[in-house]
Amino acid sequence: MSGVLRPKRPTRAGQKVAVFLAADYEKGSYFAALQKFLEKQQARGLSVYTVARLYYSLYPIGVAAENAPLTALSPEWLREYLDDLWRTHAPETLRTHTADARQFFKWCKKKGHHPLNIARGIRPVRYRPQRRRRVTAAPEADVRQVMAHLAGLLRASDLVYRDLFRTLQAAETGWTEETVRALRDLLILAFLYETGARVGELSRLGSAAMDEAIRQPQSVYQVTVVGKTNDRERYFTTYTAELWRLWQQVRPAPAREFAVVGWRGGREADAEQMRTNGVSQMLERRCIQAGVRPFRAQSLRHAKVKRSRQQVGMELAAVLIDHSTIRSTWNYVNIDDDEISQAVVATGLQTDLWVGQGGE
Repeated sequence: MSGVLRPKRPTRAGQKVAVFLAADYEKGSYFAALQKFLEKQQARGLSVYTVARLYYSLYPIGVAAENAPLTALSPEWLREYLDDLWRTHAPETLRTHTADARQFFKWCKKKGHHPLNIARGIRPVRYRPQRRRRVTAAPEADVRQVMAHLAGLLRASDLVYRDLFRTLQAAETGWTEETVRALRDLLILAFLYETGARVGELSRLGSAAMDEAIRQPQSVYQVTVVGKTNDRERYFTTYTAELWRLWQQVRPAPAREFAVVGWRGGREADAEQMRTNGVSQMLERRCIQAGVRPFRAQSLRHAKVKRSRQQVGMELAAVLIDHSTIRSTWNYVNIDDDEISQAVVATGLQTDLWVGQGGE
């Protein structure tokens, strides 16, 4: 019946605590003191989950002590017990166990259950929390392998070729849903790879902006995209421009105002603006097909910064990625294992010490 408050079902942890509190333990034993401590915490109004956490932290101490009289436990015994936890617990978990033990034995001393606070000399566990894993640059070899896979699908179908003037052309007939998708996905991958654009910028990019950008043949093209805060300029080469011309010839008719579109269930008539999650799903699917470890769209932006940093320096990298300050570009710098290996070789011992020493 609506409007009637029903009592919540006790959690499994709450049930365990209830069973423990209802048990009969010898007066003066560790578990007898723990019962009183948990009852006190419940009376203070702590949540069921907080009391259960205290139970799970402190009950194993009694198990390890075989529920000995509380006064029989010494600071040395407790320190040895906590030291043993380092072998089986993560630092964050151990920090909780140590803090709960300090709280419990301080309470025991205060209430007269033990003449000493045996946890007084135990320092809190301090640890450095792990940093959020940074996005790494997509490996160049993997990106190129996915591109080669998509281009191979189109070449195998004889749908894309170069004429006598070396201009890329699309066949007038023979296009299927699979090959149209392959061309679209290749365009998306090439655009993100060359420009370092965010996926949201590509999702909002208009066809008119791309048509205007490639209106005059050039070696480098510039298109304006709508960024997170304002308009951004993105740069690409003739290879992406060629893919754009092909895509405009074979793309589905609906939603032509958007540069890239997506459609489900094989119905091109349902084509609509391609969302960012659609790009992510596409990349994962194409990576698996190409036999490489899936990479995220954002990692293509980091790969752009990495290539730019290595080839033209940080100042130009900041311009190409269109950061307002070079400090923002430095946040993208994430030295990977390959770069470290190359640096070790480049700065390491370059001479074979045994050449000319009778070892030839």
